[in-house]
Amino acid sequence: MDTSRCPECGLIAEVLDRVVLESTDGPVEHAHVRCVARHRFWLPVAYLVAGGVAESSGAGARSRVEGWCTRAARS
Repeated sequence: MDTSRCPECGLIAEVLDRVVLESTDGPVEHAHVRCVARHRFWLPVAYLVAGGVAESSGAGARSRVEGWCTRAARS
């Protein structure tokens, strides 16, 4: 089981699927994650680290993840 942290609540989240999406800068791998509180997100794998969302990049990176997830599809 591949796990991460939910960008909304910080609880443990399971990576359900990974896909590669095309972009103007080339292909970008995305992950579909669902936390134990049932939040679901599609976000770039670059924002994931083993066991949690990348926080070592500082608060700016975290706010970008939260903003992107808020605007992205909440399926």
